[in-house]
Amino acid sequence: CLRTLVGHTGGVWSSQMRDNIIISGSTDRTLKVWNAETGECIHTLYGHTSTVRCMHLHEKRVVSGSRDATLRVWDIETGQCLHVLMGHVAAVRCVQYDGRRVVSGAYDFMVKVWDPETETCLHTLQGHTNRVYSLQ
Repeated sequence: CLRTLVGHTGGVWSSQMRDNIIISGSTDRTLKVWNAETGECIHTLYGHTSTVRCMHLHEKRVVSGSRDATLRVWDIETGQCLHVLMGHVAAVRCVQYDGRRVVSGAYDFMVKVWDPETETCLHTLQGHTNRVYSLQ
């Protein structure tokens, strides 16, 4: 073990690492941005009202999905929430982000395609007969 990151007050459901940055999402309703070399918590991201279940990091932004049925787009350098995406009616379980579009899957059996800049749902993909757990 090279380092133990201590800071969340609940269990960690999701994490992602790129270069020298680690992002973690927790049942404490926060995301934390960590320096992987020093173990220092750079930012704590507040805004979700329930467990952070998933995230996807792309360049300087991370998109998080929560049991509160929302997605949030964050600037990892400033810690600021840039956008809130609302439209799912159950927990968001998976998310992908390419810098232009967000795709999310949720316990409402839906996959949604978003324009995060306008906070608009562009498409709702229906037809699943159960919860959507994963996107690739």
